[in-house]
Amino acid sequence: MLRRVLAVSAGVIGGSAVIWLLEMFGYMMFPGPEGMDTADPEAMRQLMKEVPVAAFVVILLAYAAGSFAGGWIALAIGEKMKDAMITGVVLLGFGIVNLMLVPHPLWFTLISVLLYLPFAYLGGKAKWGRRMIRNNKL
Repeated sequence: MLRRVLAVSAGVIGGSAVIWLLEMFGYMMFPGPEGMDTADPEAMRQLMKEVPVAAFVVILLAYAAGSFAGGWIALAIGEKMKDAMITGVVLLGFGIVNLMLVPHPLWFTLISVLLYLPFAYLGGKAKWGRRMIRNNKL
C-alpha cells in the first residue's frame, strides 16, 4: 500500500512538473497582455477569447506529455499499471478543476479531458515494455 501511495504521489508530482514546464514554454511563446490581473474572472474570460489556437495546442501537448511522464514514473515505482492509471485519474481531476476555474473553449475542454488517461496508460506501457525487454521477457 505504501508503495502505491509513493508511486502515485511521485507520478502526480512528476507529471505536474512536466505540465508546468511545458505550459511555461507556451506562455513564453504566447505571452498574455502586460499587467493583466489573472485573478479577475472577466479579464480571464476575455483573454480566453483572444488566445490563438496554437497556444491551446501547446497546452494540450503539455497535458499529454505530463500524463505520459506521470504514468511512466508511477509504474517505475509501483510496478503495476493500476498505479499509472490512478496517476492519470488524479491529473484528470486537477485538469477538471482548472477547467471549472478558468473558462476554456468547448473544443479544448473536450479534448483535454480525453488526454489524461490514455497518455498515463501509454506512459505506463512504455515503462512496462522497457522492463520486459530488460528482463528478456519480450
